[in-house]
Amino acid sequence: MTDEEEDSSLILNQDGSFTLVVERVQRDYGSWRGVAERVQGVNRWTAQSTEWRHGRTTAKVHLIVNDRRATTVRGFTACNNLYSVSLPYVTTCGLGAFYSCRHLRHVVLNPKFAKDDNNASTSSFAHCLILEVLSASTNFHEDRSTCTEHIIKYLQWRRQMDENKEIFKTTMALLDLCNKLNTEQLPRATTTDPAMGLLLRLGSDLSMHILSFALGEKRGKGDLREATISTLKDAALDARTLKLCNNCLNKKTFGVTV
Repeated sequence: MTDEEEDSSLILNQDGSFTLVVERVQRDYGSWRGVAERVQGVNRWTAQSTEWRHGRTTAKVHLIVNDRRATTVRGFTACNNLYSVSLPYVTTCGLGAFYSCRHLRHVVLNPKFAKDDNNASTSSFAHCLILEVLSASTNFHEDRSTCTEHIIKYLQWRRQMDENKEIFKTTMALLDLCNKLNTEQLPRATTTDPAMGLLLRLGSDLSMHILSFALGEKRGKGDLREATISTLKDAALDARTLKLCNNCLNKKTFGVTV
């Protein structure tokens, strides 16, 4: 067993997908490529494998890398098992880092990543067909100069929306907690209730506090990351995104040519 394998764990999820958690990654290309090979080598049987058949069955793998030293990602070229990736400490994508990862839908990177488009090469997300479709369906295709550029803008916006959503859900849960012991008609979660200390300072305006989260605008077709291949195909045709890739990829991924 290699050091990388000792510092990682593979979990089978209830939906048949897998989660690979990696605690340590060396900074060299070979180490990242070793992680990619682990992703690609996951057993190719899942509860939803028929949806992902394109000449051969692929697994759905969610990758999480928790190494604080891993600030530059590379080596996942043509990693078709990769469904989502969480790299909270990565600020730079190497040359062709996710090139031709055709099933990649979710990408979480460090907030510093999207502040500078120079953090990624023009080929970092090239031929990531589903990422192209997702970004185009949310209207990030009109101001792009390269595929990578508009994908980065989409990932930045999606991260902001996810963060706001989690804050909003947490606040609603705390509000619910404040009202759990209520035996009267009036809610306990008022600006004078001691339970408000769970949320904010006493005497603050609760409604303004909630509104300050600014969940943001819905763009285009909204969040399609969990959509079926059929729905993504319709979105791709509607946004005319399929023409950006060759028909070989279009046919294998969506079963359609343009």
